[in-house]
Amino acid sequence: MSRFEDFLEQLAETNATLDSFTDFAKIRANIKPIMVKLNQLNYLIGKENIQEAVCDIYNENPKSFEILDILIAVRKSMAQKSRTGAICRRRQSIA
Repeated sequence: MSRFEDFLEQLAETNATLDSFTDFAKIRANIKPIMVKLNQLNYLIGKENIQEAVCDIYNENPKSFEILDILIAVRKSMAQKSRTGAICRRRQSIA
């Protein structure tokens, strides 16, 4: 018997649902303040020229990238700042 089959045999049925382990109301409350930033970063999905798309978002709203630590599950106390420098040049505003 394989280890996987052995594992499956040891599983027990349960009436526990995802709600038993996750506080979805709390998740919705925590997402609400960052929803716009999340949607701006969703714009990047599937872009052929990702660097240009990142620069477009950064030039439009640099604060969109403040939530990256949440998306990659890095605690703020553990986050390290990048030393690579900026790759996006700020657009000159036309006054």
